[in-house]
Amino acid sequence: MMVTEVLAEQYARHRYHMAFSDAAAMTFGVHTVQIDRAHIPPRITIDGKDYTSTTATEECMLTIISDRWAGQQFLTITQTEPRTTYRDLHYRILRIPEREAAQEELFHMDQRIPIYRGMLIRQIHPSPIGYYSDVLSGWPSLLFPVLYPWASGAAGFFLMLTGGLILRRQKRLTMRCSEPLRAS
Repeated sequence: MMVTEVLAEQYARHRYHMAFSDAAAMTFGVHTVQIDRAHIPPRITIDGKDYTSTTATEECMLTIISDRWAGQQFLTITQTEPRTTYRDLHYRILRIPEREAAQEELFHMDQRIPIYRGMLIRQIHPSPIGYYSDVLSGWPSLLFPVLYPWASGAAGFFLMLTGGLILRRQKRLTMRCSEPLRAS
């Protein structure tokens, strides 16, 4: 599962480019977007139409995503939709293509596909998450399962050899001291 997460990260970085913005107003394609962060939840207006969510939190992330493969750009506004438990988090993405109407995506945190969803919610999720699972929140890198047992095993072997050599040297010294002196 960890390999899948690492490959998904490589794929996402190769396909998409993300540019974050903290602007209160932006023109994108034929659309005018305004975000009033003075209110909780933030008031979102796209081309004069109100897209404010009554349940979203105060977080509101504005991102321009470039799809390198399709040659398209779209603006996204990502918000967290809180629920009763941590595992029941939902997210809201307003996806605004350059020449089309805004599309709202409301989904559970386990529905991170298409991959740009995972890229966006990773920025506002309260803890580390992956694209398909949360396995990377426990292992810091791909080398961890290889490096950890071999490195700790090598350190243990080195300490065992060092201890054996010290004991052997001490035993030789005590044997020399305990031998009777020979008269000449």
